[in-house]
Amino acid sequence: MSILLGVDFGLRRTGVAVCDAGGTLAAPLEIIDIRRQSTDAVQRIVRLANEYEAEGIVVGLPINM
Repeated sequence: MSILLGVDFGLRRTGVAVCDAGGTLAAPLEIIDIRRQSTDAVQRIVRLANEYEAEGIVVGLPINM
């Protein structure tokens, strides 16, 4: 399997996590403060994806909130 990033967008903060290559364990990477500009968050996520050589990004969809 490949490494994936998990992204949970929020109005004030965006959480980013990474899973191991086996796809069994996810660990938090960082929380991005997006109150300044949301483009900063996107650029940071792209940098993290490149740094961890992620082959995909999974975006959370909070349907019960």
